[in-house]
Amino acid sequence: MSLALVLPMSAFALAASISLGPVNMVCLGSGARYGVRASLAFVSGATAGFILLFIAADSVWPPCCTRCPRSPAPSNGEVSPSCCT
Repeated sequence: MSLALVLPMSAFALAASISLGPVNMVCLGSGARYGVRASLAFVSGATAGFILLFIAADSVWPPCCTRCPRSPAPSNGEVSPSCCT
């Protein structure tokens, strides 16, 4: 994986991990209700799921882009059909 791909993905992962999303709110509530030690398994599972999401996106998106390269826009202003839809 190139540095040009790692830096934007890392910035997105940081922004998503500190935002008030649903998983972060559930982790916060679980930690407040049951304590940090008891909630560690849930937080670890949420983190593993987040990592698996990035791995899946990295394995699916590039082959689709190489299989169906973006075609130039038609000169008449219409939207060109894509083979990946």
